[in-house]
Amino acid sequence: MEYIDEITRLLSGGVGEIIRKYKSLMEQAADRLEFEQALVYKTKMEALQSHYSKSIITASSDRDIDVFALVQDGSEAFGNFLRIKGGAIIQSLNLGFKLNIEESRESVLSTFIGEIESKFGALCREVIVPFLPDVEMPGVDFRIPVRGDKLALLELSDKNAKEFRFNSLKQREHTNPEEFRSAVLEELRKALGMETLPVHMECFDNSNIQGTNPVASCVVFRNAEPSKKDYRKFKIKTVI
Repeated sequence: MEYIDEITRLLSGGVGEIIRKYKSLMEQAADRLEFEQALVYKTKMEALQSHYSKSIITASSDRDIDVFALVQDGSEAFGNFLRIKGGAIIQSLNLGFKLNIEESRESVLSTFIGEIESKFGALCREVIVPFLPDVEMPGVDFRIPVRGDKLALLELSDKNAKEFRFNSLKQREHTNPEEFRSAVLEELRKALGMETLPVHMECFDNSNIQGTNPVASCVVFRNAEPSKKDYRKFKIKTVI
């Protein structure tokens, strides 16, 4: 029965509590000079620490926290959800959304939160978000962190959302090449501050050997794909 209780606590995010329990039992056994029993507890404690080391990110806190991050890209949004219990990530989910015209990011975040609530039940009392949703939820305290562990949690969730977005776009390279190329060009347009899509790009690189034998090369991209027939090499004879 004791093992069933421990498994239940593990599945509900109580790994920190169980590790502390085994540490206490180990120390008590050592005080009684029962070193073999202390070793048993030590082995269990270290096994748990090793297994959960990648998911324990706020070991100093036992507070339950939900984390939401959202990345928008044109007519789509990509969200990541993390649930933290006992300082460990016990649930994580990525969701993608098609956006309606003029739909605000606050509205999209509210939709995302609603989807998570329908899948996993009631939210934690404390919810970390990058910005406030356009709905209020009784018993839920939405917070935008600016420092510390909570900001680190939000940054982790944001990183997951961006990776989800990248992988989703990458998958379309094979399933829908035209849509993938359009998405890549749109991202480049935004990054370069251009008004039109960079459908034709030429990139030059110059090199020399300690100031002598200058050469250059040019690579060309058309519609987000390399156009190797347009690549060029140059031997520079005169520098103006």
